[in-house]
Amino acid sequence: LASSPTAAQLCESPSTLTLLPRLFQLEGTQDISFSSCDKYCKGTPWVTTLLQLVEEGLIARDDLLDWTLESLANDWIQFRSGWFSRLHDALQPMLDELNTRSDSYLALCHSRIGPTVSMALTALKILQKGNALTGDALLVALGVVLTGSHKGQINSAAKLLDQQLKYEPELKTDCVQA
Repeated sequence: LASSPTAAQLCESPSTLTLLPRLFQLEGTQDISFSSCDKYCKGTPWVTTLLQLVEEGLIARDDLLDWTLESLANDWIQFRSGWFSRLHDALQPMLDELNTRSDSYLALCHSRIGPTVSMALTALKILQKGNALTGDALLVALGVVLTGSHKGQINSAAKLLDQQLKYEPELKTDCVQA
């Protein structure tokens, strides 16, 4: 991870591509991580390389999304987690991709890393617009956010809950009891 290879360099040794999932399982260190490399090293950023590999069909987009969400679930320090949030944003998941992973986004609301929670709330907002959420699951996920200290996240969570109450008025009873 010391410097980002280009997609072409990774393809020179196809066995290297099989190591990618393992790299997403490693937090790295202050000196060697995806986030450090993309911020401090010269050359093509890892994000660019990975997106190119997806575009060329050398790694599956679904796999990259899953690896990214699994890495975010590890709650690594904000500097390293932020890289995975930015990769997620660069992938621009569509509604069906978000829907398939809705449980992951609900779970990420419990993260201790602010940008991870913000990313999850953004995904949940899109899912809600697509009518792909249930109130009970949303209520459990947002309970942690609503009792947090980040004003922007509290406001976003309250708006999500308010909108969900329009879809599921019977959820009001559960909100009062929670």
